[in-house]
Amino acid sequence: MVDIKAIEKEILEDRVIFLTGEFDEENCDSVMKQLLYLESKGKKDITLYIDSYGGYVTDFFKVHDIIKSLRSKVHTVVTGKAMSAGSYLLVSGNKRFAYKHSSIMIHELSSNPGYSKVSAQTMSVDYNKKVQAQLDAIIIDNTKITSKDLETWNFKDVYLTADEALKLGVIDGIF
Repeated sequence: MVDIKAIEKEILEDRVIFLTGEFDEENCDSVMKQLLYLESKGKKDITLYIDSYGGYVTDFFKVHDIIKSLRSKVHTVVTGKAMSAGSYLLVSGNKRFAYKHSSIMIHELSSNPGYSKVSAQTMSVDYNKKVQAQLDAIIIDNTKITSKDLETWNFKDVYLTADEALKLGVIDGIF
């Protein structure tokens, strides 16, 4: 019988982390802890494999900020899909890669505040505009995608193949 826990421990010791599934607090906290653990073990590069439909932007920002604060370089690799927050995490890497048949999707922030008061809705919209500006800056600063491109896409779900992502500078190479 294969000991999955032993395999996962050995993979982590090789400075490899996997983020699979939804960006939620539990999943992202696990990735953050692994990143910080590896950072404490030395400055060698870390590889973060991503296979995610995305999730909560606040959880994405936690992981993004940790990656940017590390001395170690974090290389991101899409295995399958990096959509929504997953695509933003992808471009957070120092070097970014995708497997040939991976899918990458970039889109506007989604929000469902569920407030009943108009004043609360207005505050939520203002906040979401600030968050969207931060997300746009991450894409613009780390790819060949321009603010004009984002405007042209009109915040639709934009699906990219690995080849398209390479042309747009979303990734640096294809496996």
